[in-house]
Amino acid sequence: MGTLEERKNHAAAMRVFSDIISQDRYSDFKLFLLGKGPLKDELVKYAEELGIRDRTEFISDLSSEELTEFYNRCFLMFNTSGHEGIGMVTLEAQACGTPVLHFREARIPEEVTVAAVPCTDEDDMVIKAVELISDEMQYEDVRRKGIEYVSRLGEDFDSRLTDVYYSICKRK
Repeated sequence: MGTLEERKNHAAAMRVFSDIISQDRYSDFKLFLLGKGPLKDELVKYAEELGIRDRTEFISDLSSEELTEFYNRCFLMFNTSGHEGIGMVTLEAQACGTPVLHFREARIPEEVTVAAVPCTDEDDMVIKAVELISDEMQYEDVRRKGIEYVSRLGEDFDSRLTDVYYSICKRK
């Protein structure tokens, strides 16, 4: 999700996805990279190198409605970003019931990743993604926790998000 730029680390998501679909039972899955930016051509080429170009789709310019529909259709979201200012995509995905996996050491506000699945590295992300895919109870638990967490932000979400943003700025 977001701009196709280096800090988003889309290549890591592509490698994780490649490892997952190398297992026969997951070979029909598809990876979607949303956004546009300076790395698109490079990422298309990388998908070809990994042999996942036919399973990877690049999408941009979705309306708010289309984005909500997209989140609701996704099974998992890999937030492989090395740095997020606020991390809205994580909250948006969780609000729609899409479990999010992220790198524990990434600079993403902890308030955003409370209900997301932390991973130590790409190999760990593959393992945890496969666990979620193959264990319906675990998947539903992570999904429910994400929805509940975002819903607890309440109707004053904008105000709370601003508070999170300012707390991040104060830390720096």
